[in-house]
Amino acid sequence: IEGSVSATRIDLRITDDGTGLTGREMNRAMRDGRLGLASMRRRAEAIDADLRIDGRRGKGTTVSVGWSA
Repeated sequence: IEGSVSATRIDLRITDDGTGLTGREMNRAMRDGRLGLASMRRRAEAIDADLRIDGRRGKGTTVSVGWSA
């Protein structure tokens, strides 16, 4: 878990070393409302934050969110 806070921006990045998700798997999971991905996207959109999810099969997944005040 990494994060930074300034007077105008908050950034958070969470990385794991699990099995990872491919782009297709992430899209399917969000569409189906699984794994909390759809919820994370809705919450980020609600505060106009940028959400990025990067996964690679066998390389883990990184979830990043950035919000400007």
